[in-house]
Amino acid sequence: YFAADDGISGRELWRTDGSDLGTRLVKDIAPGPQDSHLTELTAFAGKIVFRVDCPTSACLHMLYKSNGTAAGTKPFKDRDGQQVSGDINYLSVVGTQLFFYRDDGEIWRSRGGSSTLRNIGDFDPWTGIVSSGGQGYFSVGSELWTTDGTPGGTVAVTTIGSVRLDDLFDVDGTLFFLAGTLYASDGTAAGTFPVGPENHVSFLDDVQMAALDGHFYYAGLAADSGICKEGARTLWRSDGSSEGTLEVSPTPRSCPFRELTPVAGALFFAAGDGLSNIELWRYVP
Repeated sequence: YFAADDGISGRELWRTDGSDLGTRLVKDIAPGPQDSHLTELTAFAGKIVFRVDCPTSACLHMLYKSNGTAAGTKPFKDRDGQQVSGDINYLSVVGTQLFFYRDDGEIWRSRGGSSTLRNIGDFDPWTGIVSSGGQGYFSVGSELWTTDGTPGGTVAVTTIGSVRLDDLFDVDGTLFFLAGTLYASDGTAAGTFPVGPENHVSFLDDVQMAALDGHFYYAGLAADSGICKEGARTLWRSDGSSEGTLEVSPTPRSCPFRELTPVAGALFFAAGDGLSNIELWRYVP
């Protein structure tokens, strides 16, 4: 499933089975050449769930779901039969539950049917919910929180000083995040601790993090920032321990360091080495 514009129906929901004949428009949600502006396509409970931001009131800021047919592509409804609308973002799946944020910080969850949709609470989270070890995790300022999809099971794990927590990433049940430096967590306060050296990483985009063979790989800051405005980056990895968190190599050292992608036991990424422009690199552990 993907979003595309055929020049007639605007940017809408499409599906493909990998063949020319099997690639087709699912539904023109915003009729005519207007875009439905669908984003965050998420597989859940045998369907695709996504948000739309149509220019008309019929589908303005709404949560949709689709079973791959035009008739089965319709607004997501709550237990009262009302269409789910508002400022919706950060769709994520944890086990058999769908989570999303709505209207300035409310966390909602669904177990598939309309009757299971409920508001867990208003937390004003900083990050989307990340699945790790069967639980959902998110940050609220300097606090790490966990949720099992119920209000009573949504609790703070620990507070990391006064530093904002960001960039949560799971590797085989170990949760990594940034809070001034790199942290690892098993979901408990006692099992949450810093593993990286101070100031070796400030922030990470999704395309600057990856998991490979039980290790967390990321674009950390090099000791020599060079001419980079925000610091040159090199390839780092962590096994969740302080001694196992290290710079893989000082080369390449690059301002842009992105698209970390594991393929067949190797890690591919885009970076420069000071001699060439941004090129394709490969790292084999």
